[in-house]
Amino acid sequence: MPQCYVGLIGARSALSSGKGQPEQFIQEAKKAGYHFLAFTEELSHLTPEKFQQLQELCAKVSDPSFKAYAGFTYLDESGNAWATFGPTLKWPDNNWRSEKYPDRLV
Repeated sequence: MPQCYVGLIGARSALSSGKGQPEQFIQEAKKAGYHFLAFTEELSHLTPEKFQQLQELCAKVSDPSFKAYAGFTYLDESGNAWATFGPTLKWPDNNWRSEKYPDRLV
């Protein structure tokens, strides 16, 4: 029988455009019995330092019964919205930025 997991994808904290600290989201997710929490902070409101802080926190609180994932949302050059998260996600290189729309990725 397949394993079923319950979690939340799409949390946004005060590190970008949301409210509340990431620690609060994690605490509430664990209290709710979730198996995972995936942050999808707005890339246009995030800095590499804040993203690294989130990655370190997610790694610190993750264990076999609960996983926290750092991630972000962004628009591509055509205006399509994307969300990505995971334990090995990297901050986008500058050459991934659109020349036409600097706050978007190509």
